[in-house]
Amino acid sequence: MEQPAKYQAFIPSPLPPVPEINMDQEMWQILSQADLALGRLDGSTDALPNPDLFVFMYVRKEAVFSSQIEGTQASLMDVLEFEAKALEPIILKI
Repeated sequence: MEQPAKYQAFIPSPLPPVPEINMDQEMWQILSQADLALGRLDGSTDALPNPDLFVFMYVRKEAVFSSQIEGTQASLMDVLEFEAKALEPIILKI
C-alpha cells in the first residue's frame, strides 16, 4: 500500500484473522514444539560465557547471508576482518 510519503509499506489485515485460525491438535503440537525450542535456546544462553558475543556473531552471519541474496560476494571472514581493521586503535606518532 502506498503511503503519503510515496513509499510502499506492508499493512497487515486487522485481527482476528479471517478465516479464523484452526487450533486443532496438530497446531497445538507444532506450537508446543516451537515453545520448547525457544525454551532450549533461552536456556542455552546461560551456558555461554558472553551471550552478547553470540548475538554479535549471529547478526554478522545473517548480514552475510542477506547480502549474498542481493549478489554481494563477502564471506563472514571478510566482514570480521574488515571490522577488526576498522576497530584497531589509532596510534599517534609524536
